[in-house]
Amino acid sequence: MFYVILKFEIKYWLKNRIFYAYLSALFLMALFTMAGASGAFGEGSASANNMANSPISIYGFANFFNKILLFLLPAIIGNSINRDYKNNFNSIFFTYPFSKTNYLYAKFISAFLIISIIAFSLELGLIIGTKLPTANRSQLLPFDASPYLQTYFTYLIPNLLLFGVIVFSTVLLSRNIYAGYISIILFWLLKEIFISLIGFDSTTSLLIEPFGENATKYFTRYWTLSEQNMLSLPSEPIIFYNRLVWLFATIIIFIGAYRWFSFSQNPIRLILKKKKGESLTKDNFGSIIKMILPKTKFDFSSFQQTKTSWKLSQTDFYFIIKSGSFISIMIVGIIFIATILLQINPQTDTKSLPVTWVILGFPVFFFSFLIQILTFLYAGVLVHRANHSRINDLISVTSVPNWVLLFSKFLALVKMQILLLSLIVITGVAVQINSGYYHFEIKHYLFDLYVIHLIGFIIWAIASLFVQTIVKNTYLGLFLLILGTLGITQMPSLGIENFIFRFNDSPNANFFLKYSDMSGYGHSLAPYLLYKLYWLIFGVLLFFLTLLIWEREISISIVERFKSIKNRFRGKLALSSIILIVGFFGFGYYLFQQEKKPENKLLSTKNEDELLKQFQNKYSKYEKIKQPRITFLNVKLDIFPETNSFIANGKYTLVNKTSQIIDTLLIKTGYDEKTELSFDNKVDLIIEDKLYKFLIYKLDKGIAPNDSITLKFTIKNV
Repeated sequence: MFYVILKFEIKYWLKNRIFYAYLSALFLMALFTMAGASGAFGEGSASANNMANSPISIYGFANFFNKILLFLLPAIIGNSINRDYKNNFNSIFFTYPFSKTNYLYAKFISAFLIISIIAFSLELGLIIGTKLPTANRSQLLPFDASPYLQTYFTYLIPNLLLFGVIVFSTVLLSRNIYAGYISIILFWLLKEIFISLIGFDSTTSLLIEPFGENATKYFTRYWTLSEQNMLSLPSEPIIFYNRLVWLFATIIIFIGAYRWFSFSQNPIRLILKKKKGESLTKDNFGSIIKMILPKTKFDFSSFQQTKTSWKLSQTDFYFIIKSGSFISIMIVGIIFIATILLQINPQTDTKSLPVTWVILGFPVFFFSFLIQILTFLYAGVLVHRANHSRINDLISVTSVPNWVLLFSKFLALVKMQILLLSLIVITGVAVQINSGYYHFEIKHYLFDLYVIHLIGFIIWAIASLFVQTIVKNTYLGLFLLILGTLGITQMPSLGIENFIFRFNDSPNANFFLKYSDMSGYGHSLAPYLLYKLYWLIFGVLLFFLTLLIWEREISISIVERFKSIKNRFRGKLALSSIILIVGFFGFGYYLFQQEKKPENKLLSTKNEDELLKQFQNKYSKYEKIKQPRITFLNVKLDIFPETNSFIANGKYTLVNKTSQIIDTLLIKTGYDEKTELSFDNKVDLIIEDKLYKFLIYKLDKGIAPNDSITLKFTIKNV
């Protein structure tokens, strides 16, 4: 029976269009990623000195796609076991003559073969990406199959095997495929917590980090550029031991699930509060009571419909937060945030105060992707919840408009996002109290989390509802959303630099608007909010488009679906959509023109490469000169927050080898040795340029290698 089940499962996937959708999407993404890095679409994401297909680059690409593959595991390996229970096929398990061993082994091996084929398509896409005729051959090494095979068999397959067994065991015992997704997130959070506690480069960390990233990063961290281009991936014994440890852990997990599982086993659920049973006594001998029923009043006003939407959102919100999976995420999330915040101080005598902007910086950076993934996951759960419960037809005949149903699911997602962001506030304040710091700045917490960051999550909530409404398969919708999120980060390598073409992206978004007690968010807040407003307009447009395609009527063909869409596109919906389209393109044109202005060059990521080239052209002639180092620094800094200015006075010593002081100088703008240094707002750029030029000037005049220069300076930023 093992081979019968194995053959049936493989045939099922090979005939399933979802399998080819996953295969094609990842193959093309790998191909375009390598093509962009090799300059097929222009200069490429790699610099002229980096080889796109060097072993370390191939490892980086494989490591990136490995994260995507993890979220495919529940859709393939988890679905292979959940499908039987979803279709009520498990009832025949007691009557059909096959053993638990045949059933479990055939199910897992067949699903793992499918995910291995998809992983191999990634490697194939990377190889073909180097063969495109437009690829820049100067950024490519001669073809070598060994790094592709090494990343596939050393990293991809062991990682997929470990997480595949975790997902398989979780779904097998819980009968819940969404628990498979949550198990991946929980395992990732626990891994980050543990690594934060024991350190990155400790022997224990290198051995037990499940992806093998730490061990590889440890042995390549000091590689020069030429070594990165030429050397093979490290094959140190500790990397082999790391893979062996997790292979053993994989076997233990599978054996545990095998021993626990039985065809008559009830699903495992996390129940925090058990309901008490109540006995009802029927009284057939009481007197007959005459009751006057109140008259029914129908109210279809907009206010009443909004109240209905709010109450429905409460039901969906409670459905999310009462699940054992979400409770587990919240508990581990609090531990994760606390661990990160307690690790912000280095192991030195210099300690950082737990001020609010420091507290907010670390968790938001790591926690945002988690909130995004949960938004994608629960958007699919809520959209398809009625279908899975087989009450969609009952809901369709109710006198509730489509916007009420859709808006309620949107509100439930936003409430979930607010709850998760609140974990940062609660944990952050707790860490501040624990550190003896009581200046909490609650307004800063609220503005940073519920204005700056929440608006981005709201846009993703609308987009996820749109995708899940189009795609009938929840898992495919989740995969497309994750693929789209990661694909946006790769758009610059394809030559798409402008933020108006990169969904929900904005200047400074990657750095989360660095905050300063002096200037707040500075000049970066305005462009950030402008781009978020731009994409929020597009989000509202997506919401209206979702209303058009919301499936409520029973439609047999695509033609009927389009007729339904045509009938809905009229009245207020049509007028609002047209206004939004005009506003979106008009706003986009304005932002595009702003990006083209010279003073706004920082709005484009293309400027980073240009600045690097300018720096190399400007200072490469000094490459052979022995560079001095600062051996003494004394600065007096007067800060004036009310005028956003400062005055700095100080002295520092530049020395080559010895500490013999030969001159004390006051400098200004050129090479004058007896004038004062005083510059305006562009302090850092000008000082670096002027002092470096002055140093080179003095070196050219014949300063001996063992001599030093002491520079006194005064900087006025007024």
